[in-house]
Amino acid sequence: MALKIPVKAGAISNLTDARFFASYEVDMLGFCLDPQNENYISPQEAQAIKAWISGPKIVAEFANQDEENVLNIIDFLQVNVIQLSADYSEQFIKQLQEKGLQIILDFSTATPDTILDVLQIENISYYIITETQFEEIKILQNKNVIVLIQSENHLNHYPAIQLNGFKEKSIGIKLFEFEGNVLDGILE
Repeated sequence: MALKIPVKAGAISNLTDARFFASYEVDMLGFCLDPQNENYISPQEAQAIKAWISGPKIVAEFANQDEENVLNIIDFLQVNVIQLSADYSEQFIKQLQEKGLQIILDFSTATPDTILDVLQIENISYYIITETQFEEIKILQNKNVIVLIQSENHLNHYPAIQLNGFKEKSIGIKLFEFEGNVLDGILE
């Protein structure tokens, strides 16, 4: 059974998460490659997990790295989709687009002013926003948005959603109650 709307699973840091989300045939799996983030995974670990998964597009998620480091990781992982925080320059985003990469901009922690400035950049594949931003910043409702959900409410109201992975209690041991309920709720 297919999902009714596109789903991105982000912050994947272990094979258990990756296999769970891939079994639901999500559209994208994202690896947080920001060493300052609690969900950080090294490029080598991401590459190892990537080798075990087929189906979803693999997304390299960046927030605080310098541009040269981002380029090196992209070359190493050989991904086609890049997720960037709203802090990266328009010039750098265009440089990535010229390489044929799809760009997702993460607005989930951005201010409304930053969002309005960055919306001027063309050819962005998706924008990640919170449920509150979706309701409050009406201009975003006309864009390709992925809503970072925190509840099971209004799932069919959103054009696409993101669920995040989380740390294992011990290797291979996890409960996906919330994530499973959300994904089951949007199965066709």
